Amino acid sequence: MKQLASLDNLIDLFSSLPQITKKQAKNIALYLINKDEAYIDKFFLALKNSKNKLHFCSQCNCLTEKNKCDICCDYTRDFSKLCIVTSNDDLEKIESTESFKGLYFVLNKELDAKKNAGFEEDVLHKLLDLISLYKPNEIIMATNWTLNGEHTASVVRKYINDRIKYHANFFRIACGLPVNSSIDYADQFTLKYAVENKTKY
Repeated sequence: MKQLASLDNLIDLFSSLPQITKKQAKNIALYLINKDEAYIDKFFLALKNSKNKLHFCSQCNCLTEKNKCDICCDYTRDFSKLCIVTSNDDLEKIESTESFKGLYFVLNKELDAKKNAGFEEDVLHKLLDLISLYKPNEIIMATNWTLNGEHTASVVRKYINDRIKYHANFFRIACGLPVNSSIDYADQFTLKYAVENKTKY
């Protein structure tokens, strides 16, 4: 059967998304092709609006429609505590436990322990600016309990420790989470236990 270039291009686009296999990408492409024009217009309008309106918080790097997110604008938060997470999803999941009332910083990336690639300098500078502003004495590394998550926590901790001019206590999110698990898949009770029983790092 002759290859359909337009379909292949669409499949390639979807398969470039994180954790989307070629087969899944094909299913998504075929699903959208079979929808009517009104659905397609609505789909792409929502995507375009999200792209135009969403950006990273100027302070904590989470997704927001404002210059500063609601958490960073909440002056009832405990500014002496900072929780560093990998993704916006991880922030939302920890926040939903109501066990942490400090500030967050979202890395929006997990480093590959097998590669030498690091974080973009602007992200690290933003993190350092946040720490310099509030000088939190408690910094929690809440990355995943995986090889890459541990590597990410280690790299970020060293970066901070080498640059700050005061003493900060570093903690690692506790092992309420099973080793080699992701925060995204943890139930609320397990995650609440992990945050409340953090260990010094």
